[in-house]
Amino acid sequence: MGNLQVVHPSKSLKKQFQAYVKEYRNHEVKGEERYESYDLSLTDFPAYLRKLAKAKEGISVYGNVPVASFWFTDSNNQIVGGSRLRVRTNKMLNKSIGHVGYNVSPGRRGLGYGSEILNLTVSEASKLGLRYVLLIVTKDNLKSIRIIEKNSGILVDEIYSEFRKKKAFRYVIKT
Repeated sequence: MGNLQVVHPSKSLKKQFQAYVKEYRNHEVKGEERYESYDLSLTDFPAYLRKLAKAKEGISVYGNVPVASFWFTDSNNQIVGGSRLRVRTNKMLNKSIGHVGYNVSPGRRGLGYGSEILNLTVSEASKLGLRYVLLIVTKDNLKSIRIIEKNSGILVDEIYSEFRKKKAFRYVIKT
């Protein structure tokens, strides 16, 4: 690992992003949030990019909280994963999804990319002035728990995530 590049969503990566989304469609369970949120990118990529740009300005489902989206490319300029960084939280986010959400292409899982993507996202949070990031992970997501702990995640507490409808852990990582 160590060779991923942080890139901002752009029309120049349309083909790569759509290939990434199609891989999700072939591997993930329909109804998962990632699957549904990526649908627009396949039918109207410019509209999808506009949606991400509006979210970055704070026009999103999170109550005027700006959300920066990042894609991560390998040495072949293929998208390996993505992350969303909410630049602040509110009461709902503190108990549901936190600052950071990240994912790795199904075909690239188990190769260390999740840890690298989280580490790079934490670096982006630092550049934006955040002193720490809050991550919320369901108790049954053992792979993500390992990734968070590998990135110096400190367990804060256990909660019931209304968003996930199950018990979850809250972690913080200092930037």
